[in-house]
Amino acid sequence: MRKELNPISSLVFILALILSVQNAVGQTTRPRFTNAAGTSLTDRICVRPATATEPLLDQRIVRAQGTERFPAGTVFTLELSDETGTFPTDNVRVLTEFTLAVEIPSSGGLIEFPSFVIPSDLRSDDFRMRIRFDRMEGSPNDRGVGQTNNSVSIFFYDSTERVEITGPNPNSRIVALCAGETATLTVSPTNLPNYQWFFNGAAIPGATGTSIEVTEPGDYEVVAEFGSCNDEFRTVARDDVVLINFDTTPIVINGGLRQEFCPSDVKILTTTITPIAGSGDLDYEWTKDGELIVGENRNQLELPQSNFAGIYAVRVIGTNTCDANTDPVEVINLGSNILTQPPPEIVLLPTQPPITLEITTDAPPGSTIEWFRDGVSIEGAPVSIADPGALSIEVSTSGVYRADVFANDFCMDTLSAETVVYTTNNYSIQIGNVLDCEENTGTLGIENIFGEVATVGQIPLTVDQYSFFAFEWFRNGTSTGDTGTTLAVTESDVGDIYVLEGTLTGSGISTISSNELTVEILSDTVEIESFPENPAPDQPVTLSVTDNASFMYQWFLNSEPIADATSSSIEVTERGTYTVQITLSDCIIESAPFNFGVGGGVSELIPNVITPDGSFGRNDSWKLPESFNSSDVEVTIYNSRGKLDFQKSGGYNGDWPTESASNARELIYYYIITRNNEIVRKGTITVLR
Repeated sequence: MRKELNPISSLVFILALILSVQNAVGQTTRPRFTNAAGTSLTDRICVRPATATEPLLDQRIVRAQGTERFPAGTVFTLELSDETGTFPTDNVRVLTEFTLAVEIPSSGGLIEFPSFVIPSDLRSDDFRMRIRFDRMEGSPNDRGVGQTNNSVSIFFYDSTERVEITGPNPNSRIVALCAGETATLTVSPTNLPNYQWFFNGAAIPGATGTSIEVTEPGDYEVVAEFGSCNDEFRTVARDDVVLINFDTTPIVINGGLRQEFCPSDVKILTTTITPIAGSGDLDYEWTKDGELIVGENRNQLELPQSNFAGIYAVRVIGTNTCDANTDPVEVINLGSNILTQPPPEIVLLPTQPPITLEITTDAPPGSTIEWFRDGVSIEGAPVSIADPGALSIEVSTSGVYRADVFANDFCMDTLSAETVVYTTNNYSIQIGNVLDCEENTGTLGIENIFGEVATVGQIPLTVDQYSFFAFEWFRNGTSTGDTGTTLAVTESDVGDIYVLEGTLTGSGISTISSNELTVEILSDTVEIESFPENPAPDQPVTLSVTDNASFMYQWFLNSEPIADATSSSIEVTERGTYTVQITLSDCIIESAPFNFGVGGGVSELIPNVITPDGSFGRNDSWKLPESFNSSDVEVTIYNSRGKLDFQKSGGYNGDWPTESASNARELIYYYIITRNNEIVRKGTITVLR
């Protein structure tokens, strides 16, 4: 018998259900943030990291109203949607939660989430936020979700990550190009949501990524986009550079083409790139009388007290292919010079006779000189520079020595030269290897002997002072019998460890040992090895050369350097001609080219190492790609003395070294592969047993 539902009962049930749902979603108002000061409510927060002086800078409070009774013990959970405003079915993001301590009566009351840290990954204008509650009284009606705030903007910006543009001149606010060149500007950090690039103040359409290509001179600016928080962050989340054309931009040394100074004047030459202010962050090369001034790479050059007269010019470097040169400027010294003087620091050896400190000067007659030790006049008064011995003194004790020359000339300046003399019983020796890149030999020798002074550190001895020491060379811990300051080494010494011992003769000071130096010499040839020798189509191949911690490596593909390929091996998949450049000290050697290609699904690698009899468990025979099996191919192999070891026409099928005239008993062989009588490949084969 089928029972029919009473219509009145059905209506009552539906109304009760509707009221229950309404209660579940309407018992708290929409949650809102307080502002940073906590004085008002807002639907937008722009947050930065906390600092030592503002430890609560990254925290906020959220408030809502409870519209019905919530007993003590009710748990309130603050939930946040994703950046598109969607609440997922599972794993809704929880910002914070708290347990109510004091009951909210049925007439309603404040719900306040205590201050909590805003997550640093929140960046959107489209968040939604809601409160989930649980009265913890066991009834299904005790749990529910309050009203949703459908318009919440949250942007967290870590202002310690400076927005910065990088161009071809690192750390420079200037991009300098020549006509027709382009440059890539890149902005960091890359984890911000969006950027907008501007040119001369106008937004560049579509330029919202982390890099742009630029060619036109002008002002380029990038601003990180933070939606409704742009006004809060724009002053700090931005950067700009200026692009100039070296072909049309005036670059000058300020002050005119002829500049006159006295020695006591402040003498600073400054280069200006018109009309740009603050152009000091490009690379500069200063020259005097055509010679590079080492270490001076800024737009300002401070001239010394003496010997500053000459012809100065500047080369301003924009890129590797673009630079500009200023017109030369003549600098004139209206006064005199101290032409030569002792080093600024000298060590007096305990077994050394008194040393002579001496200057020379072009000061005119009538000029005087006075010597000082630790600020006290040695002679008591100035003497004429024409007096015999006036320009030198003998020194046998430590101290600060100074010569003051009063020049009787137009400028009437006092010129000074100062030398600090130290004494010590502690010494160290530093040796190095000077390579002959052409002969594959080297010369071990003393780079420095230092006096170890506790108050200032290492002071280098002069070369003349080396004669007070007795020396002895050691190889792998055994004396070589050599007692000079240099020692010749060859390729046969590679891997040996050398040390130089020195004794300060007659001093009673213990013998000192230099640093250990392992002999490293670049060989004449570098062969690239590959593994596997015959890879499957599209299989990566590892190319490698001898690994040595003293070597520097740079790999090239089709003569272009491969970025970050600076180790002894690389994994490759791209077809082309590979080479590697190895640098040791001042010597550079480039490998023979290695051709890597894929044709007809068969690798075109030519193996350059074989291991007969499976000595290394790899390739027992010299196998070539199938393309060399054709009838128009001839393979010829010679031993290291040029004697024919193998030759076959009409295609090669792995016949060598099985058919080797020498049974492949030598270390190195040379091969030539021709196709239709034209050489297509040649190289070496190394036999490892």
